[in-house]
Amino acid sequence: MFYQELKENSYYIYSDEIELMLAAINILEGEKGHNLSMEAYARKTREALKNKYAFLTEVFNAAGGSYGMLEPLTDYPIKDFSLDTYCDYLLHMDTASFLSGYFNIFNEKLVREALENEECFERLYREYSRLLGSYLGCKMLFRESRKIICDFFSFVKELDTDGFRKENEKVKEVLEREEAKTKEELEHLEPLEYSQKMMGKVFHNRGPYQEFYFSPSLFLTPRMIRFFGKNQVLFYSIREPQQDQEKIVKQLKAVGDDTRFKIIALLNEKEPLRGLDIAKELSMAPSTISHHMEQLKSCGLLNEEQDKSSKYYSINRNNAKELLEAMKKLLEGKNTTV
Repeated sequence: MFYQELKENSYYIYSDEIELMLAAINILEGEKGHNLSMEAYARKTREALKNKYAFLTEVFNAAGGSYGMLEPLTDYPIKDFSLDTYCDYLLHMDTASFLSGYFNIFNEKLVREALENEECFERLYREYSRLLGSYLGCKMLFRESRKIICDFFSFVKELDTDGFRKENEKVKEVLEREEAKTKEELEHLEPLEYSQKMMGKVFHNRGPYQEFYFSPSLFLTPRMIRFFGKNQVLFYSIREPQQDQEKIVKQLKAVGDDTRFKIIALLNEKEPLRGLDIAKELSMAPSTISHHMEQLKSCGLLNEEQDKSSKYYSINRNNAKELLEAMKKLLEGKNTTV
């Protein structure tokens, strides 16, 4: 475990075992976002593991929200992290507390009622179905959460191979450099401000948080992901961002629409906003705005932050910056593809 205090209440961390969890999530989700797991693990190995843990794989794919396994880190003593103690921590959590954190869209009272009464579960699912995976996947996660936790950590431990350790060395090579860079940034910015700068967005959920943790990763599927509760934990990928022609064209088409251009301009002025707020500001039907928001989100130009049943949107400034840089290179006659 690499653990360095950057300033009071801010820490730079890296755990091999948390990285194994991120590798497991990447494989269980179908290896989206990058092909690193293909380099670390042979196809036969990955398929054999998914067959061995077929129930876990199907529930993860059906229920969605695989990163929910990491949500409790915001209340866990990360300095002393180990797979065994964290697994034990999750198993000893109240089931309703674990599930409300896993999905992060409804409170414990609703979950508790759904655990105790079939009709309450069906009502909860109907109300939040647009934000959840399949009915059966969610039901299995509710009914068999302890088995899924146990299976998940067994799956994770089987990924601790020579292939993983070889890839893992790439993170260790840059740990001190990345830690120094983060420490330097925090001399000028508060941890929350720096987190916003890293993610290229304005947060709706702003704490207050007692402690802030920053952690690099290779196996993380998204570029960055933030967990917040008592503390904030931010994981970020150290892989070089890739920009391809198809993505550039999709983004240019998205902002080329008059309504979507207005949405970007409005968010630039007032982010973060809910879809209903945007519809009101632009005097348009919420259904129309929802369609355009989906287009902007799918091409990576918008961030979406869930707060219970509401979604707050902001501009993905990291991706917007990459688009501008790609266009600049194109107009200067430089190659923009990878």
